[in-house]
Amino acid sequence: IDQDVSAATKDVNAAEPTVFDDEEVTMTMSHTLIKMKVEKQDS
Repeated sequence: IDQDVSAATKDVNAAEPTVFDDEEVTMTMSHTLIKMKVEKQDS
């Protein structure tokens, strides 16, 4: 999972480097990972 997240983050930063600041990306990724974990537990 960590490698996928890193790759996704790099792709986002490469595509729109001026749109996101690191803190916002970190928060968004954290929420996404939490949602993924919850969904895996439910299924």
